[in-house]
Amino acid sequence: MNVDDFYAAAPASLPSIGLPSPVGTAPPRVARPAPKRAPVWPWVAAAAGVLALIVGLAVVLWPHSGGSSGPDLPMARLFGQQTRTQLPQPVTSDDCSAAVKAFPKIAADVRARAAFVDGCMHG
Repeated sequence: MNVDDFYAAAPASLPSIGLPSPVGTAPPRVARPAPKRAPVWPWVAAAAGVLALIVGLAVVLWPHSGGSSGPDLPMARLFGQQTRTQLPQPVTSDDCSAAVKAFPKIAADVRARAAFVDGCMHG
C-alpha cells in the first residue's frame, strides 16, 4: 500500500458484501430549520422605559427641602460645639461671635448665629 492509496477518497457507497438489501429505504431526514430568534430591540426599549419610569418617580417622590434655604439650627449648634475645642480656653462670648464669621451662611442668619454661639459657649 502506498501513500496515495491511503489518502484516496472513500467511494461514494460502500459495497455490500453478503448483506441483504434493504426492503424499503427510509426517506432522507431533513433537518428542521432553526427557530427564529425574537428581536432584541423590544426588550431593550421596555427596559429603557422601566428605567425612565423609576427615575421619574424617584425625582417626583424624593423628599425635597421645601423650607427656607437658611442653615439648619442643630447643625449650627454642632459647628459651635466643634469650634469651642479650637478656641483658647476659657471661651468667651466674644470669641464665639468672632468664630462664627468662618461660617458665612450661619453668620447671616440670626437664629443660626444664636445656635452657633450657644453651642460654642455651652459645648
